[in-house]
Amino acid sequence: MRLALVAIALSYMISICGFAQTQPALPRLSINSTKVDFGRHAVNSQGQPVTIILSNRSQAPVAIQEILSSGIDFRSQNNCAEQLAAESQCTTLVSFKPVIVGDRIGILQITASDSPNSHFIPLGGIGNAQ
Repeated sequence: MRLALVAIALSYMISICGFAQTQPALPRLSINSTKVDFGRHAVNSQGQPVTIILSNRSQAPVAIQEILSSGIDFRSQNNCAEQLAAESQCTTLVSFKPVIVGDRIGILQITASDSPNSHFIPLGGIGNAQ
């Protein structure tokens, strides 16, 4: 950022002039969900998948480096290319199939070039006895 500043003080009068240049905004990934709760499902029974939408609202592409789900009860199907073009979006489907009875938790981890840190979406559901 270049900044030119001239200040002149006369008596009680101050005159200030200046200009600034800003850098273009960095690409930013927007995700439509902050958490996913699948509710109750019978053990070894898979419910309807949930669609996670990744949007790039910037003027530059975002590299999608990795999309992973953790936990043995959760699966993700990545429908995103390696590059998410400017002003575009892609989807990832997340499904829940509990393997035991009780509360089940997991994480959807999205690693992209828009941030040095991964994006994390908590996943949850409850396994019911059949």
